[in-house]
Amino acid sequence: MDLIAAESGVTKKTLCDRFGSKEQPVVEYLAARDEQRRDFLAERPAAAGSSPGDGVLAVLDASRDWSERHGTRGCSMVNAHTGIDDPRHPAHQVIAGQKAWMLALLTDLARRLAPTAPRHSGGP
Repeated sequence: MDLIAAESGVTKKTLCDRFGSKEQPVVEYLAARDEQRRDFLAERPAAAGSSPGDGVLAVLDASRDWSERHGTRGCSMVNAHTGIDDPRHPAHQVIAGQKAWMLALLTDLARRLAPTAPRHSGGP
């Protein structure tokens, strides 16, 4: 909040008043970042080619491109999660939702590679 307040030229109180809480700017930032990333990645598999492997490579290439464009400090969701591990925090749902979406995207692409392979039950 200190950095946001300093960069925007307003007080932390003004930010909290505008957003309703000190957590809400984080939620808004992460939600916007999630939407941008989904938009960036979602169309890549369909545009890649006819081979299921092309879709996987397209998402991985797009992820690399995203990282190059948006900095090399890692995933903003993972980074936020290191400081927000309470499931009751309003940003936690955004973080978990983005990770679930990414897992579903990659799982779907992987199943296209081996559609008859048994599903993994989640254990080691």
